[in-house]
Amino acid sequence: MNWGTTLGFNEPVVKIREYREADAEKWDAFLSSSAQGTFLHSRRFLAYHGNRFIDRSLLFEGEDGSLQAVFPAAECAEDSRKVVTHPGATYGGLVHLPRTSPAQIHTMLVQLRQFLGAIGYRSLLYKSVPPPVQQTCVQGDVHALWREGAALVRRDLWNSVTLGTSMHSSPGHPRDARRARASGLTAELLEGERAYAAFHSMLTEVLARHGAEPVHTPQEMLELRRRLGDQVQLWGCMAPDRELVAGVWLFRLHSACWHTQYQASGLRGRASCALDLLLETLAAQASEQGVRFLTLGASTSAQGRTLNSGLFAFKAGVGAGSVVHDFYELPLNPP
Repeated sequence: MNWGTTLGFNEPVVKIREYREADAEKWDAFLSSSAQGTFLHSRRFLAYHGNRFIDRSLLFEGEDGSLQAVFPAAECAEDSRKVVTHPGATYGGLVHLPRTSPAQIHTMLVQLRQFLGAIGYRSLLYKSVPPPVQQTCVQGDVHALWREGAALVRRDLWNSVTLGTSMHSSPGHPRDARRARASGLTAELLEGERAYAAFHSMLTEVLARHGAEPVHTPQEMLELRRRLGDQVQLWGCMAPDRELVAGVWLFRLHSACWHTQYQASGLRGRASCALDLLLETLAAQASEQGVRFLTLGASTSAQGRTLNSGLFAFKAGVGAGSVVHDFYELPLNPP
């Protein structure tokens, strides 16, 4: 299916169509010039899910065939009448060029709303991209969603460290990091199946205390490492006897933002402040490489309605501010 729509006065014509496997290289090349694209939007990342989801991704092209925007999406596994952007990623949304006007963004949203409705879907769950994660901070899509009557259905609270400035860490954080070093702990980049299995076991134990479990298996974590190279890294805090006492699974989303997808510390690591040392090390390395933000993920659960105050306070101690990650539900236009 291929639809064209005039975007308005003096705006170019943009056509919307379904994603095809032959578009993968073109799609991924577009992300580096986009306003908010990260490797979580890439086909290299999304393809690792295999046939787990029914893909409903869309492309927006100009009259000359140039790519103007991409929309990673798939059918919701629990509700075949719903599309999600994207069920296999933390966030998704419309990924467009930095100079795309609010009028163009709004019209693209109307186009995709009509397109998905015409093929039988009734609602869209839209996972917005948190501002610190974006390459250029834009929220025209959120404004367009509001204009179209989308409902805010979830709001997670993330911790985000702004690097290269006074980080306002708590007095206890650097003290605890020094304590970890004094006890002989070291922060290291880890490789191999044994390291990933040890971290996953620790992570599973930590999440079980909160009634949760890891989304990824150790094999899936290693597969993403293989696919994405240094964009995905496992950092560990090692005791002098080489026991892994804490770990962080790090996503280097792009040159301006690193994100800690998972953090975990065992009993020994908690007693020796291992995560303080790991996060201090990662913040220092990111800052040296010119990274602007180190995002530490959500400190909320239950669709954002429950705040883990202890977790939030720990992350805030690193110097992290807070930012919301919004999810919207948009009814789709029937044919």
